[in-house]
Amino acid sequence: MNPIVRVFGVTALLALMVVLLGKPILDAAGGRATAREGGPRSPAPVLPTPTPTTAPPEETPTPPPTQAAPGEPLLVGQFPDACLQQADAVEGAGLVAAWHENRVQIAATDGNAIAELPDVRPPIQWSASGRFLVTRGPQLWTSEGESLGPFIHLASGAEIAAPDRGVAWSPVADCALVMVGDSAGSPEVSLLVARPSVDPIELLRGDIRDVAFSPDGDRLAFVAKQGGRPAAGFEVWSLDLESGTLNRLLGFEDGSSQVVLGGWAGADILYWAAPGVSVAADGWELSGVSGNGAIRVYTRGATMLTGSPPSFLEPCADRLVGVLGGDRSFDPTGSGQTRSGSPPRLAFLEANRRPEFITPEGETYYSPTCSPDDRYLVAIAGEGAARRLTLLDSSGAFLRTLTIDEGYADKLAVWGPSGTGVLFQRAPSGGGADVLWFIAEGAPARSLNLNVASFDWSAERPSGLLGE
Repeated sequence: MNPIVRVFGVTALLALMVVLLGKPILDAAGGRATAREGGPRSPAPVLPTPTPTTAPPEETPTPPPTQAAPGEPLLVGQFPDACLQQADAVEGAGLVAAWHENRVQIAATDGNAIAELPDVRPPIQWSASGRFLVTRGPQLWTSEGESLGPFIHLASGAEIAAPDRGVAWSPVADCALVMVGDSAGSPEVSLLVARPSVDPIELLRGDIRDVAFSPDGDRLAFVAKQGGRPAAGFEVWSLDLESGTLNRLLGFEDGSSQVVLGGWAGADILYWAAPGVSVAADGWELSGVSGNGAIRVYTRGATMLTGSPPSFLEPCADRLVGVLGGDRSFDPTGSGQTRSGSPPRLAFLEANRRPEFITPEGETYYSPTCSPDDRYLVAIAGEGAARRLTLLDSSGAFLRTLTIDEGYADKLAVWGPSGTGVLFQRAPSGGGADVLWFIAEGAPARSLNLNVASFDWSAERPSGLLGE
């Protein structure tokens, strides 16, 4: 046989084998992930189809893309290198900012007043260094109470006409993301990087709903609407702030679903997904999605009470402490408004494990806060007027009640850095404004004489979550 014909015949045979065998081989390699045991309780996410990628050259940051697919978030600018550097935190106990009736009082933890800010609205958030305070607007202030003016146009004075939709301080630097939108009601917003006395930089643009910095300040997680379609669901994205790499991690096809970020646990981005109802409702799984799109459940077999840290979710060592409920109504804050579920309990949460309950069934515990050395927990125990600040060891075992006076009912607690103590909010039993109290190791609790509806402590690093 002619050699050319023989070679051609072999080639044709190989081509035919590829046609016949190629599809089963690809199907076998791309098998579908199976559902979790018992079935998912939240809407099933649709993972993105992997696409071939080429690794960027070593030591060369990926430049921001100049365009995005229709409806996808657009990376507009580069996150400043200065915002990736650790800021020196304030030493000692820091300062407290307490908001009540449209004013903020700044004071030390010994009760000495520093300044008063009139006509401001919450939320109030200290920067990573504790040197700057932002209030709604957003307005920026120094720790001495000096006004630095509107946060998003400090240096140039260029007005941003659209109202802000929230601020998230970096956990490591005095840099924040300010979400601004179209006052006409357009779903598209811009995320601006804002720093004191520096012109803002537009970082992201799109139908973005929620934002969370990673604890090291190097990455950003956010929730965006899919493809600009009104009935489309939400997607969870990540952004490497150093390289500028955007990564779509998962999406929900159900357009009625609600998705809210809960922060980070290691490399996992935490989120709640609730189909068609408010995410403030009880009973939705707390899940995490990693950088490769793998989904892990943190509240398997239990209902999670959703809310912002530190009320319902607190990092502690290499685990999370969460507040979980059950199957009857209860009134945790004495407000007269009940929630569905049994009295909330504290539990350690780890990926793909059932929660490890650490407080007794039938007893109410919430607002956990972990000591700096991870050896102790402080939480609010009890309901109504009997709510008390309580000390637990790292396993959740009861040690002692820290407040015993019956003139107050304790509410929210925050544990500061080593040696500073615990700051907590109390409601007078006879009515009136809540008051801020402080307790340090080896000393009795004492009032700071600050009326408070909400507060922030400069000794605590920012959570990195978007605050409206």
